[in-house]
Amino acid sequence: MSSLLRRGAPVFLVLFALITVEAHAGSSYLFGATEGDIDATMRYYYPKGYDRDAAFRQMSAPFDCRNFGDLCREVGEDYAYRMVEIVWLKAKRQTPLDMIARDRTAI
Repeated sequence: MSSLLRRGAPVFLVLFALITVEAHAGSSYLFGATEGDIDATMRYYYPKGYDRDAAFRQMSAPFDCRNFGDLCREVGEDYAYRMVEIVWLKAKRQTPLDMIARDRTAI
């Protein structure tokens, strides 16, 4: 697992960020996501529970670099947005985390 974390640190940073901040009620969500999409995706990856408020804030539109820790500082806002989008789309399809981490050519 530790080698997986080293290889896919940006991917895991994005996924972790999805559950680390509070939600804004009534917001629209990034990438056309719905509440149902976000909830189903997060429950798939975190079956023992997740911080629902944090996930919804993370996915609230417009994209806000402050919700993603150092990601924007490290790669720039445009690239960070694209990374989050790619990870979200793969996660929505329930792609295994190790496959998301390995597929760095798309990120």
